[in-house]
Amino acid sequence: MTAVVLLTGGLWAQTQTTWLTSGNTSISHVNAHKHLSGIPSAQEVEEQGDVDLGAMNALLLEKVEELTRYVIDLQNQIDELKKGKE
Repeated sequence: MTAVVLLTGGLWAQTQTTWLTSGNTSISHVNAHKHLSGIPSAQEVEEQGDVDLGAMNALLLEKVEELTRYVIDLQNQIDELKKGKE
C-alpha cells in the first residue's frame, strides 16, 4: 500500500513555465518519459512510497494554468485566421 503524506507549505502554482508554448518540447518529453515534465512518474512515486498532496496539487494547478494559457493562445490564433478569411 502506498502512504499518502499531507503537508502544507509555501508551494503554489502561478509560475512562468511555458512547456506547451515552447514548440514540441512537451510532446518530446512525454514521448521520451511517458509523463508530463515536472510531474513525478508512477515509478518515482512507487519508489518514494508517498505523495505530498499539497505539492502535487500545486503541480497540477500549474499544469492547469499552462493548459489554460495554451488554449487562450490557440483561440487567439484561430481568431486571427478567421479575420484573414473575411
